[in-house]
Amino acid sequence: MDSATLTALAQPGLVLRHFVYIIALSGDEFGFWEGIDDVTVSVPAARTGVSTSRDYRGGMAFDAVPNAVYSGDIKQQYSITFDLTHVTAETMVRGYDLRLAAIEIHRGTFDAGGGGLVSDPVVLEHGQIIKAESELSGPGQAASFTLDFKTIDAANRGQPDRKSNASQIDRSAGDLFYKYASRGREIAREWGSYSRK
Repeated sequence: MDSATLTALAQPGLVLRHFVYIIALSGDEFGFWEGIDDVTVSVPAARTGVSTSRDYRGGMAFDAVPNAVYSGDIKQQYSITFDLTHVTAETMVRGYDLRLAAIEIHRGTFDAGGGGLVSDPVVLEHGQIIKAESELSGPGQAASFTLDFKTIDAANRGQPDRKSNASQIDRSAGDLFYKYASRGREIAREWGSYSRK
């Protein structure tokens, strides 16, 4: 966590906003965020960490943005539901094939007093879309669209909140007490079964 964010955390009234960026297989890119206005924000690219300037459309509702879960080497699956009342969202959903598209989610911290970003948004999750499903709306209701995606590289990162097996072996050779320390919680498996031994 950068020093600007740490300093801001000591102040009251911080606001969190999510930024969702989708890169279709065609190379077309779509950005949305939880604010009202369209913005251009510098964010670190999820794969390279290089700061990149991106355009994000505002005024669009989406929910079920995942919380970061440190789960070691286990991939996660999440869903995000979009409101299709925004013309850009409808164009993305109806005009492009989103299966296997790349998706990145960043979380930005805003100062409630001034309304500006405290620092560049941080990578929350990134992965690949595995399912895109629309829901028909009834009379007087807005249509919605749900994207399911799995994390990719983020699932292979180390577990910074726990001690490592390697450090335990350095202290006591042959002691595998932290062998499974990278697993932060139980994860539902989509197929097959396994037994604990």
